[in-house]
Amino acid sequence: MNNKMNNNMKYNMNKVLTIVVLLLTSVAALAGDVKIVVMPDNAGTVQASQSDGICTLTVIPASGYYITVDNLTAVKIVDGDNAQAPNRIPGVDDEKIVITPANTDADPSGVTTYTFTMPEDDNYGVEVTAEFQSLITISPSVT
Repeated sequence: MNNKMNNNMKYNMNKVLTIVVLLLTSVAALAGDVKIVVMPDNAGTVQASQSDGICTLTVIPASGYYITVDNLTAVKIVDGDNAQAPNRIPGVDDEKIVITPANTDADPSGVTTYTFTMPEDDNYGVEVTAEFQSLITISPSVT
């Protein structure tokens, strides 16, 4: 009888642990999305990755372009599958999110990284706009 009770307890504990793991996985999957807007279209790429509430942006300018933290903006948006387009939050003062460079002496025409803190509320995501700037190359000629 005692052995049967132990087996039932183990079975029930395994069920509870499975449910807890599924719930934790679901919460992690609900974290806000990061939407990237690159301007102009072919000026480079921006990749976002998240870990522990911190988003890291890896920015790769195309040849002839550069970007600095001044050319990156991030705003909090309403997240969710039902939204047909990112919805900015009206009347929210802290809509803008502070982006910081990960390396202050990086070459802005090369691969650079930036970070920001994701909103704590899973109902909000972030829209990052990267405005790449064109490099002006002047080749002096002497005649």
